[in-house]
Order: sequence, then C-alpha cells, then structure tokens
Amino acid sequence: MSFGTLSIFDTIGGRRAAANDYIGLYDPNTLYEQLQIFLDAHNRIMDEISGDLLEPTTDRFMTWGSNDELSMQDSDEYSRPDVQKIQVSPTMMGLPLRLRQVAYGVTKLFMETRTIGDLEQVVTACTDADLRDRLATIRAALFNPTNNLTYKDRFVDNITLPLRALLNADGTYIPPDQYGNTFNFNTHTHYLGTASFAASDVQALIDTIVEHFNTGSVRVNINRAQEQTIRGFTGFTPYWDARITPSITQNNALGTPLDVLNIYNRPIGIFNQAEVWVKPWVPAGYLFAFNTLAPKPLRMRTRPTAGTVDRGSLRIAAQLDAYPLMATYMEREYGIGVFQRNNGACLDTTHSSYTAPAAWSL
Repeated sequence: MSFGTLSIFDTIGGRRAAANDYIGLYDPNTLYEQLQIFLDAHNRIMDEISGDLLEPTTDRFMTWGSNDELSMQDSDEYSRPDVQKIQVSPTMMGLPLRLRQVAYGVTKLFMETRTIGDLEQVVTACTDADLRDRLATIRAALFNPTNNLTYKDRFVDNITLPLRALLNADGTYIPPDQYGNTFNFNTHTHYLGTASFAASDVQALIDTIVEHFNTGSVRVNINRAQEQTIRGFTGFTPYWDARITPSITQNNALGTPLDVLNIYNRPIGIFNQAEVWVKPWVPAGYLFAFNTLAPKPLRMRTRPTAGTVDRGSLRIAAQLDAYPLMATYMEREYGIGVFQRNNGACLDTTHSSYTAPAAWSL
C-alpha cells in the first residue's frame, strides 16, 4: 500500500490548478470546501500510517489482565475437590485526552495577491505538524517505561486516570500465557537494555513477545541507523532488490522483493522468523517488537460526540476574518496510550539497562 499527501492542486475546483493561479480568482466558500476535502484525505492517510499499532476508542478507562488462576487437585473416586476462591485483581488502565492545535495567519493582502501554491505551502505546514505530533505521541507511549498515575482528565471532569506503560515490573497482575505459564509481575519487564548490541539481544526482544502468545507474527521495528548492523547478524535473511540476483550460496527470502523506492519505511528481511521493518518514528539506538496478529498495543482515545463531528480528526476549528489578519485554527483532540501491555517490547542498544530517549519522554 502506498501513502501520499494530496495537495490543494489535486482538489481545487475539480481540476489541477496552476501554481500561478491567484487565490482571489476563487470564491472563499469554494476554497473552504476544497480545503476540507484535503483534510479528509489527510486524516485517512494518518489512520493508515498508524493503524498497525493502535485502534480507536471513545473509552477513557478500562481494565486489563482480569483473570485469575486455579490449580488441579489430585483426587480419587470418593473425593470432592476443595473449592478454590477466585479473586480477580485487574489493572486499571486509563487513556489521555489532549487538545492539539495549530494556526496560520495571513493578511487580506496575502489572500488578494498570492497564489494557490503559496496557500498550499501554508496548509501543508499545518498537516506536517499534525503528522509529527502523531508520531511523537506514539513514540512517547511506547518508549517511556514509567507509569503516569497522576494524569487528570481535565477536558472532562478532572478525574485522575492511571496511564501505564508496557509491562514494566510494576507489581500489577500479568495474565498467564495460553499454556498456563505465569510471570513474576515484580520483575518481568518489556524494557530491555544492552551495552554490546548482538544478535542474541534481538532474539531476546522477540522472545519477550513470543512467550505471551501461542500464535501470531512478530514484527521488529528499527531505526535506519541500526539497519546495517542487523543485516550482518547471523539469522538474518534479507529481502533482495529485484534488480539483483543473489548468488546460490546466499539465503533469499522468496516472494518479497525489497522496496527500493521507500528507504525509511519498509521491511528489509526476516530475523529468525520475525519480519524486520525500518520505521522513521523509531529513535536511533532503539528497537520495538510486537505481535501483529494479537490485540494492538496502543489505543487512541477520542471524545464521543453527537452528529457527524469527529473531534479525533484534524479539522478547522475556527476562522477569524478581521483586518489586518485572517487566521484559521486547526485542531485534533485525541490521546494515545498503552492498553495491551504484553504486546510490545523495547530494546535500548546503548545502555546495559533500559533508558528512555530523553527527548521523547512523556
């Protein structure tokens, strides 16, 4: 699936406008309608970009890990098993809700004398800001190992909601796997570190995910800075450029050619049954693994609203038409947090124990 961003050139007046077409040639209502079409396309692309990691919800809190354990008892024909009391201790999980806004201001003279191309640059800067904000929010949710137990839902009723990270040895209950194997919730963590990055570290990252699920497909996301290192690991089988015929002595992952046109967002091969992807939002020096067929690790909260208004989309929130400044405010109200705590693991390749990327901490 290919991704791209529509420009106003693609939508204005049902035709491709020339860069030197003046804004003043178009009715303001027509410009507004076409801008909304542009934003609708942008919102669909945003959903596709992050759809493998998160699912949308309007819930603001829920529980996770709400099952208990029983034990089989040795019996004979006269016995009756002792009744075991089930005591459920689920983990309270909250999701944040934040209002993110961006505004651009132009003078009336700008609207009267500048071109559609000039206006496109302004609007594209706004949608680019929205894209960077979404990816930064995903990074903060995944790579921050610390729970935030003091978040206040100030856009609703100021109630305190606990925001939790991936499994981080915080003492909360961890469900057993499909075969009954249990995990020590005081020591079990999905934030791993190594000061000497090796193939065994990638395998440990994969095993951290596999041990929680009996089916699925593990994907390892990496930064491009780690690509050459991982290509050199024993156990890695590359996807080959279709323009190259590998020698008969080289392993070849059949059926999936390397995407030569997209160098920052593509699968590059298989490491011990896990597919390895280069992703632009993964910080350098870190890896992230998850099961693509299990419940998604993140949820994106939006506000439930009546009618057709979707506050979770980037939308035009307000327009001020007053001389000398005309300003348009765009906003997106959403929040992203971890929900499926066991379907995600991070590896820090530069420290012996996990250290979060400082710039992307919550």
